[in-house]
Amino acid sequence: QPLEAGDFDDFALRYDEGALSDRGDRGDQAAPLPGQPLEPSKPLLRALITNCCEVESIADTATILACGESLLRGVVYATYGCHPHNYRDYSDDYERRLLDALTAAGRKAVAWGECGLDYHKNYWDAAIPEKREQMMEVFARQARLSVELGLPLVVHTRDAEDDTLAVLRANVPKEHPVHIHAYQGSQELLHHILSTMPGAMIGISFQLLMTWAAHIEELARQVPLDRLVLETDAPFLAGEPRAVPRIAARIAELKSDVTAEEVLRRTNTNCRRLYRIP
Repeated sequence: QPLEAGDFDDFALRYDEGALSDRGDRGDQAAPLPGQPLEPSKPLLRALITNCCEVESIADTATILACGESLLRGVVYATYGCHPHNYRDYSDDYERRLLDALTAAGRKAVAWGECGLDYHKNYWDAAIPEKREQMMEVFARQARLSVELGLPLVVHTRDAEDDTLAVLRANVPKEHPVHIHAYQGSQELLHHILSTMPGAMIGISFQLLMTWAAHIEELARQVPLDRLVLETDAPFLAGEPRAVPRIAARIAELKSDVTAEEVLRRTNTNCRRLYRIP
């Protein structure tokens, strides 16, 4: 069922224009609950980025962007690409439809992706050489496209570290802006990316607050603040932007030498720089 403008009313009330009218230093946080006064310590919603990862989502993404303009003071942005789960569908026509949607979004389109390799969900296909080659070529094609467009690349990688690195090395300049989305891979890959891809940011998601998060906690400890962005991966891991301060608070606990406010400030700056959001 397609989204309609009315589907956003409740969300807009929680992130209302009263909160959004203040675009000062506190704008790197999330909004107060409905009915609560706007206090200096309350987080505010400054920007929201949604991913359009399949052509079936193009119409809904257009609705989301339109509602962002009318209800949320224009703070909603989008990325466009083909999720690795949908690699079989990628074609010239599929790409053209995504590119047309990206063009129609104008300045609200801020990146290409998410795209990449997922040998966990595509386990059986990844075991077939011809299908693995197809997955890699779909990813490589999109990586090249992000470079051609001059847009950041949002990368999804799971259980596919060697092939992910091979595609990135062959198709993306090391300085190109890359968001390694909701990272949950090895420490070895993490440090390789940090040392060889100066344009890359590491995304830590709401996985950090889940019961099985010990591995994600160690990753969060090791990512320098100037290479870190926080994300909800809504609706799969967290439902709303207001979850981001909770991620920041946990990172502050893990790092022990920084406050949650500083984590929010630094990661907000990183996000805005990566996605070129004014």
